[in-house]
Amino acid sequence: MQRLIAPLVLVLSLVLLVATAGCLDMEAGVAFNKDMTGTATFKMTMDVGAILNKVVDGMAARGGGPPPADLMPMLTSQLATQFGNGMVNVDELKKTLPEGVTLTNSSQSFADLKMVMNFAFAFKDASKLADIALVMTPPPGAGVPAGASPPIKPFDIFAIKDEGDTISIGMKAKEPAAGAAVDPEKAKADVKAAVNDAKSQLDQAGLGSILDGASMRVAYRFDVPQTVLEQNATRKEGTAYIWETKLDNVTSLDKLPEPTAMKLRFKKK
Repeated sequence: MQRLIAPLVLVLSLVLLVATAGCLDMEAGVAFNKDMTGTATFKMTMDVGAILNKVVDGMAARGGGPPPADLMPMLTSQLATQFGNGMVNVDELKKTLPEGVTLTNSSQSFADLKMVMNFAFAFKDASKLADIALVMTPPPGAGVPAGASPPIKPFDIFAIKDEGDTISIGMKAKEPAAGAAVDPEKAKADVKAAVNDAKSQLDQAGLGSILDGASMRVAYRFDVPQTVLEQNATRKEGTAYIWETKLDNVTSLDKLPEPTAMKLRFKKK
């Protein structure tokens, strides 16, 4: 039994570290106060239950028989033990925060095959949020090398510009290589090729259906009590402006609609 559990734990550990499978839900939010200080939040949930069942069934099928009845409970328990305390070292995170940013609240849990992380930061200058980096650290005994996943920088995607009397917020432009022209069609083709390559490797491992049904949701939220002059949010809730992208199946990444080019401009006072 232990010989079967070990590789399964490794597979799920990698899934949690790189967040490429399961149902992934991420939301980054910034709430401004009247004096332009505020709170930034990042929430991420990875539901790997369906993926785990497919991994077990796939590996068992390759072995020529059904999985032992107690395999899933044992595996679930082992994953909860390894990941129950979270994957971000909070003490180390506090040491790396930029000047004027403090961690006000955090929670990390792994229960019912869901990894849930919540972080809240107080800030004096919103431009400093881009420097917040969450380092995903594999727990002891997970069998995953350190550095397997790059740090998550939840707020680095935002371009926050002080225009004097107003604040303008958009998305940072991706810088192409020097002298390289941007080719949207080639970019889409590269994404599709990467997905197909990943599926091919999983097929060779007997886990070809692992990504089927895996979904993704990414949302950005700005709470602005000031007077808003311009915005193109996908929806509004009170003083909150929300931009949201959903994908019901990550194997259809090539069909992901182009995200809205965020526009938000408001008066400082």
